[in-house]
Amino acid sequence: MSAPRSPDGALRLLLTPNEAAAALAVSRSKLYRLMRSGRVQSVMLDGNRRITVTSLERLVEGLTAVTPPVQDEPGQAL
Repeated sequence: MSAPRSPDGALRLLLTPNEAAAALAVSRSKLYRLMRSGRVQSVMLDGNRRITVTSLERLVEGLTAVTPPVQDEPGQAL
């Protein structure tokens, strides 16, 4: 995942919870569960919670590393 850009083209390193949930294709409540479990890190910036893009990248890389390969169903031709 490359860092998203704002409408003016600037690189964005921090996302709102709604943006982070959308980037992961999960609900906002699932994102907050991931934050409570420590799997996604967030920061507070002037009283606003933000999630780092690198935190989301680490989560996805970890999921990729432990996902077993998909096996073909019996009887299907390759």
